[in-house]
Amino acid sequence: LERVQGLHRLCEVLAWLFALNQTKELVPLSAFCNEAVSGLSSGELVHDFLSWTHSRATATDNKARFLLCNYPFLLSPQAKRRLLAALAQAEQEGAQQAAAHLALRQRQEGFMPFFLLTVRRQHLLQDALQQLSLADPLQLKKPLKVVFEGEPGVDEGGVRKEFFQLVTAQLAGPQFALLVPANDGGRTLWLNAANTWSEPGDWGLVGELLGLAVYNGVLLDLHLSPVLYRKLLGRELGLKDLQLLDPSLAAGLQQLLSYEPCEEVEEVFCRTFTAHRPVLGDELATVELVPGGADVP
Repeated sequence: LERVQGLHRLCEVLAWLFALNQTKELVPLSAFCNEAVSGLSSGELVHDFLSWTHSRATATDNKARFLLCNYPFLLSPQAKRRLLAALAQAEQEGAQQAAAHLALRQRQEGFMPFFLLTVRRQHLLQDALQQLSLADPLQLKKPLKVVFEGEPGVDEGGVRKEFFQLVTAQLAGPQFALLVPANDGGRTLWLNAANTWSEPGDWGLVGELLGLAVYNGVLLDLHLSPVLYRKLLGRELGLKDLQLLDPSLAAGLQQLLSYEPCEEVEEVFCRTFTAHRPVLGDELATVELVPGGADVP
């Protein structure tokens, strides 16, 4: 018990240092990963995770118990991937059992143990998003099988992998251009609000499609900007994040903030609280950054 309490206190200190490092970035995040913790079996990681989620669901003080998931920085990316894979497998098996029980209650002759995605090669993205929009949550939790219409073959993983390779290429390709290179030298991808193909609801379906790949253990060759992950985590974004997306724009805004005397900013830079966004080809639309921004210097 004393050893557990000692580990608990040590992890609390590490959590404080990790939070401090998040603001200062004095050392890389990998410095906080622990080999012994990351080397735990998938079963042990799953047990800890389920205990952690149970404590959150029952509104108990999970900080009062020593649970590794309170200190996720200790786990290496490989350990987190193993944990996700084990959880996904358990979830898929549970979905298959639930589908079988439902078929028995409804006296159906058989049931589909997989979420079957049938797509045409010429319309991959459209077909996939349409079927995702019609699928219920129980279907999505089953293991995924992909069929290319008119082509023989059983999906043992290779067809599924090919499907996601083609889809991710289309997402960043010129036909759909839902993702475009960020102004960071093209190292990462960012959402393209100026694309003319998608409807507002399509973004959620694209997110589901990418989540489906992760859920089924498919690694995606899709280098999204770290800013997008911070947004998904609900973290507050600022000028530092803009530096990752568009260094030149961030530098220009910092110049505006640092200019003295501040009363002369409008006269010197001739700027208001508006921005220009491409909409069709070279056409630009003016977007107010705050209500009435066109009149705010």
